[in-house]
Amino acid sequence: SIQRRHQKIIEEAPSPSLDPDTRTALHAAAVAAGAAIGYTNAGTVEFLLGPRRPDPAGGAGGQEFFFLEVNTRLQVEHPVTEAVMGVDLVRLQLEVAAGGAVPDQAEIGPVEGHALEARLYAEDPTADFLPSTGVVRAFDVPGPVRVDGAFDDAAGAAPAGVVSQYYDPMVAKVIAHGPDRVIAARRLAASLAGTVIDGIATNRDLLVRTLRHPEFVGDGTDNRGDSEFLIRNPAAELGRPLLEGDGLALAAAAAVLAAQAGRRAADAHTPGVATGFRNVLTTPQRTTLTIGERPIEVAYRFVRGRLSSLAVDGAELVAPALHAATADAVDLSIDGVRRTFEVRSTSGLNAGDAEDATVSVRGADGSVTFGVPARFAEPDASAAPGSTVAAMPGTIVAVAVTPGDRVAEGDLLVTMEAMKMELAVTATTGGVVGSVPISVGDTVEAGQVLVVIEDGDGN
Repeated sequence: SIQRRHQKIIEEAPSPSLDPDTRTALHAAAVAAGAAIGYTNAGTVEFLLGPRRPDPAGGAGGQEFFFLEVNTRLQVEHPVTEAVMGVDLVRLQLEVAAGGAVPDQAEIGPVEGHALEARLYAEDPTADFLPSTGVVRAFDVPGPVRVDGAFDDAAGAAPAGVVSQYYDPMVAKVIAHGPDRVIAARRLAASLAGTVIDGIATNRDLLVRTLRHPEFVGDGTDNRGDSEFLIRNPAAELGRPLLEGDGLALAAAAAVLAAQAGRRAADAHTPGVATGFRNVLTTPQRTTLTIGERPIEVAYRFVRGRLSSLAVDGAELVAPALHAATADAVDLSIDGVRRTFEVRSTSGLNAGDAEDATVSVRGADGSVTFGVPARFAEPDASAAPGSTVAAMPGTIVAVAVTPGDRVAEGDLLVTMEAMKMELAVTATTGGVVGSVPISVGDTVEAGQVLVVIEDGDGN
């Protein structure tokens, strides 16, 4: 399994790390453990696999494994077993509990193919896996995969659901099965790359890059899928947006052109005016989106209703041609290459004044979600200089400073608890603590001031 913070995020069956003799020994040990305690239902026996021991005779060497625990229940990763064994473990567990017998292994059948499961978490791998909360405006996982999730597809106006601070950050499991490990990994990566989930940060991009990583897929090493993969490969690098460069620019252009088409379709006042009419034809229309903290500006110009120029962050796209555009789809050619995009907006890009507005774009290269800055910021919306604010909703479990304390950059100020994790809030600058408007046990919202640091003169 691939793990972060000792928690599995990608699991698979059968394990590519086991040789046949070790697999047989593991099975025998698990059955012996169940028999020794008279266990009569479906359950999970966990072992830790050690490194391969050298063979003095020069052979492949053996594998050591160590008993960890027995869980009298199914595990999160049980779908990969179901996929390769062709058995419904949940039904089996209920039937045994109702008095039925555990079937013989021969009745279940042989392992067929390979299965991988990815855990989709509401967290940001580029920010040390900081959990994310919010309203999920859209949720859609494409492709021939199984999805065990908390949300239904929310293609319409209704939100798919809410991720709160009170639960584990896992929002879905996505499982792919294939005739072999490489094909299963490709299917799962393609499905996740096209996944749309708006309103929260997720580890989707890290999962895709891991599934496509040469070390994971197999490059002749023995490190495929081991628990230290994310130690060798920094999460901040694997978790960066999938779409970059030209792919990101085209997605941003599609988002803006879809919004323009949506506004035109909703215009009941000037239907006879050509699309994109401007008094000064040389001045393009401009829209700014965001991805993370980064702004992306799209400038476009229509002449007599036809797209004549298109630029992203000042870089002109070559020979743009807009074949069709609606609020939900864009058919666009750049430099002779034609592409289509699906677009979903959460009522902000047209109006420009929704606080949490987003727009998601899905194309052949994957999907990306942009933020839409409000055109008119609320007065006093930003905290005063020197304020340390909560990055997400949570509960205060410890306060390390009091007014008058001198702190340095990086010193611990407050410890919060959210989504079954403790989060350390540290000083971003040195100074003197001016005020601490929170106490242990308080529930705080994202953006709420936790500590105010002054320069010693009250500033």
